[in-house]
Amino acid sequence: MEYFDASEELHNSITAFMRDHNGQPPRRIHIAPALYKWLNEIRRDESLLRGKNPESIGFSTIETDVGTFELVIDELLSDYEIIAEG
Repeated sequence: MEYFDASEELHNSITAFMRDHNGQPPRRIHIAPALYKWLNEIRRDESLLRGKNPESIGFSTIETDVGTFELVIDELLSDYEIIAEG
């Protein structure tokens, strides 16, 4: 895969889940350890840029425009897989 935007793919996964489940958002998002690490680095950097303490971020969840979702690290997934679960 030449180009992968994890944030965009995460939102696409949530949107697809909601489309397939009558507008209901997922409860959990399963991601690979490498993607989890990358997302946390991005969130830590964003927090610092906003002048917030990165230690105050809950890294086991992720907030989006449609809700807050539990992040589940799944070592069986490839680095680019994102699975939304209801």
